[in-house]
Amino acid sequence: MRGNRPAEGQGDIAGARGLRCVVFHSFLRIEMLVSLRLSHRSDRQAAGEGIRLSLRFADSMPPTTCLLQRIDRDGAYEMALDAMIDRSLFPQGGELVIRFGEQELVRPLSEIVEEAAAFNHRNALSWDCLRPEIARIAAEGRRPRLLDLGGRRRSGGGYTDDLANCDVTVFDIVPDQGVDVVGDAHALSRHFPPGHFDLVMCNSVFEHLLMPWKVALELNKVLRVGGLCYIHTHQSLGMHDMPWDFWRYSDTCWPALFNRRTGFKIITARMSFFNHIVTAGWTPAYAGSEGSGGFESSAVLVRKTGDSTLSWDVPLSEAISTTYPR
Repeated sequence: MRGNRPAEGQGDIAGARGLRCVVFHSFLRIEMLVSLRLSHRSDRQAAGEGIRLSLRFADSMPPTTCLLQRIDRDGAYEMALDAMIDRSLFPQGGELVIRFGEQELVRPLSEIVEEAAAFNHRNALSWDCLRPEIARIAAEGRRPRLLDLGGRRRSGGGYTDDLANCDVTVFDIVPDQGVDVVGDAHALSRHFPPGHFDLVMCNSVFEHLLMPWKVALELNKVLRVGGLCYIHTHQSLGMHDMPWDFWRYSDTCWPALFNRRTGFKIITARMSFFNHIVTAGWTPAYAGSEGSGGFESSAVLVRKTGDSTLSWDVPLSEAISTTYPR
């Protein structure tokens, strides 16, 4: 962050905190809090109106619109900047310029992008929540048995490399390198004995399960009492892996799947990474809808409290005739 010295008798730009940085095609919107140090008493509203945000790319300043949204309780000014940008220059080639009077504060756009991403992920629940239980079981002198449900490296990444202290079984509906057992999660107990696993992790799979309530019961069968299950899926995300994209999950939906009757207790559930949702065909009915949205990530951590007596005796073959795209 760079700036020059305040002129005598003027205020000073104390700093700025990035909140959101949204890019849609070539449209850029940055929302942030800008803080001032005023050298004398003055009207805060007048001071706020004197703040200007603009972009700079290779010494050129593209047209921007700067809006004063409101004054924060702590004296910071919530500002927004709208601009059309050249995507080939964003973000490495650009800077955000914040001006107040003769003062100037410069922040690289790459820095703002990183800060906005970190802010959106601040509430994320990752599979790291299993680490304390892994350490506890290891302290007992045994290796935890962990089921990686749907764990093939379909997105180019994997998690089992970080689980060297566990006996990991990768289960997936599609045969692939690194998959130990091929099968359908709706019939998980056909492949493993009761109470076989200490831990289950499941990343970006539950949206592809036609009957997730049936899978919850199957997880209860193969997990030991006291065992933990971490599930990550989505609350808002584009359709993918069609035609097997069935569900979306909020942080308040999980008690329908994991409760006393299904043999579980929810420890925590969170959503993170807010997404704007913009309609492709605007009408007055959608006025202001771009300000709403959802969350890319929805995750839950549950503990098995006992065996469930519930059952759902509908096989997948009787409910759907398609297969998962391979």
